[in-house]
Amino acid sequence: EDVTPCSRSKMAATETTRVTVNVRVRPFLESEALDAATSVEGTKAILLESDLFVFDRVYDGSTTQEEVYETTARPLVWSCLEGYNATIFAYGQTGTGKTFSLSGGSSEEDPGRTCSRGIIPRSVEEIFDCIRRAEGEAPQRRYLVRASCLQIYQEQVFDLVTEEPLQIREGRKGVYAEGLLESPVKCPDEVFELLRVAESRRATGSTRLNDSSSRSHAVFSLVVERSETVFDEERDDDDHRDDQDDDDREDQDDDREDQDDDEEPPDGDARLRGGGGEDDDDDDEVGTPRRRRRS
Repeated sequence: EDVTPCSRSKMAATETTRVTVNVRVRPFLESEALDAATSVEGTKAILLESDLFVFDRVYDGSTTQEEVYETTARPLVWSCLEGYNATIFAYGQTGTGKTFSLSGGSSEEDPGRTCSRGIIPRSVEEIFDCIRRAEGEAPQRRYLVRASCLQIYQEQVFDLVTEEPLQIREGRKGVYAEGLLESPVKCPDEVFELLRVAESRRATGSTRLNDSSSRSHAVFSLVVERSETVFDEERDDDDHRDDQDDDDREDQDDDREDQDDDEEPPDGDARLRGGGGEDDDDDDEVGTPRRRRRS
């Protein structure tokens, strides 16, 4: 589907002006299937034993990565490109599929990552695709994208790119991590490389449900800035008129000089004289102005 951020900005705005809570239920393991007391009722409810819980959206175990992205993350991507802040926060017990939903399956499970790509890679690719099309349609428009990644581990904040400790501050721009490196990125591959480095530096540990469970909270951020070159047509017209007036004045001055050269000067005015004639004993050079003597 050929879409741009502006084509659905109204829909994105109405869908993202509030906090929504979506739940994804992963497929049961064999050891869980017999004791399972949870079932998905439609697209907005979960039945846990005799209690019914209602959410904005519920995904069952058969839901694809593409469907989760299309209905949950894509409107937020459009809002981001329209100038709004957007956040996707994954919360859940270890082993419930947070990393799979956000990042996708491992390369061994899906070498091409075509089907199992998660919310983050799909969002990054769509952002850069929208930027490419926007700059093509409006050459005066330019975008700057910066990426960063930090982790919160044992109540300490670290930059996962520089591995430097960070301090949380609050100021005019809100709450922020002082010293966090925001790296300029020009394409999805540069973002994925930054994420690969950050992921390799996260604190992990083995649990009963996951051999390499992340033991820290990670925050990946993309900052998109847009600038436009504005041409002042009225100012350009004034400059053009000023240049034209200067050219007209120069032409008038040239015509006036030509006219003065063609006119015969009156008696008694300065003349150009060469050698010979009256007063030949004077050593004047050709072109030297002299006064004519009256008799």
